[in-house]
Amino acid sequence: MTDRQRQLKISLLLAVGITIVCGFITWLIFNKSEQTFSSPSGFGQRLPEVAYKFTIGGDGSTGPYKLSEPMAVDVADNGDIYVADTLNNQIKIFDKEGKFKKSFGGRELFYLPSDLVIGPEGIFVADSKNSRIQLFSLEGDFRKTFVSPEIGRQIGAMIPVALYCSSDGTLYVTDVFYQRVIIFDPKGQVVKYFGMPGSREGNLLYPNGITVNEKKKLIYVADSNNGRIQVFDLNGQFKGILKEDGRVLFLNMPRGIVTFDDIVFTVETFSHRVSAFRTDGANVLEKAVFGSRGLGDDQMNFPNDIALKGNVLCVADRANDRVLVYELK
Repeated sequence: MTDRQRQLKISLLLAVGITIVCGFITWLIFNKSEQTFSSPSGFGQRLPEVAYKFTIGGDGSTGPYKLSEPMAVDVADNGDIYVADTLNNQIKIFDKEGKFKKSFGGRELFYLPSDLVIGPEGIFVADSKNSRIQLFSLEGDFRKTFVSPEIGRQIGAMIPVALYCSSDGTLYVTDVFYQRVIIFDPKGQVVKYFGMPGSREGNLLYPNGITVNEKKKLIYVADSNNGRIQVFDLNGQFKGILKEDGRVLFLNMPRGIVTFDDIVFTVETFSHRVSAFRTDGANVLEKAVFGSRGLGDDQMNFPNDIALKGNVLCVADRANDRVLVYELK
């Protein structure tokens, strides 16, 4: 072995060793002991208990119940559960007990849909690979492509990844092409957009989740590749980053996110769990987690989205090809 070969071998071993050490440190940081969801009462003031109800899809599922990497889920007012069956390019609808009702889509309509959200006019689908947002009735009838060519010329290219629709029909979209948030009025006209690539306050890096606390008029963005949740007002003005004891709360690839009263729920994709925070704006007052990697009723494998309607909490357990349904108490 020549000196150069010996030096290369030593360098390679050092690099591997550093990678292992860094990975172990990251594992310690993101898998340290945490409080589980165990608060007995006062939902909205205390963190709720979580009870498993049922699973849609997963191992052994056949026919319309078979899902392939579902990336998104939402729940209608009547309890129906809508799932973006991403690799099958379909939207599937199940009733509140998990029974299949119908599906729509196909490769001619979608190309790897990444998110869906139910609004006053129907269901919006982030057809990411086709760089568009489509609107359907709750029965799956096509209504329109939400963003017109004229709007496209106004805002430039767009890759919509995550959606939130407010009670008045305002649509909030995360765009990973320009790393920003775009706000549309109910007619599809651009109200404003904000954000730019980076890691400073107000900058975004592949935001994969968005929700709005309509009561407090705050936008929460899962700033996924920066490992944090940022808070903005409805005008897009930066209000803060979720902090605990004055320090930024780092999360392991936060993606889907929802809020109810003072509680923010998000999936930490790389930690295979759901995290919940009772907040005062951008300040975390209490936190809890549940989930670990696996196939159990309280386990997940790269979860990608979360939905909440009343006391029903759904998780798109992407790599397990299923949706987990829980009840909050």
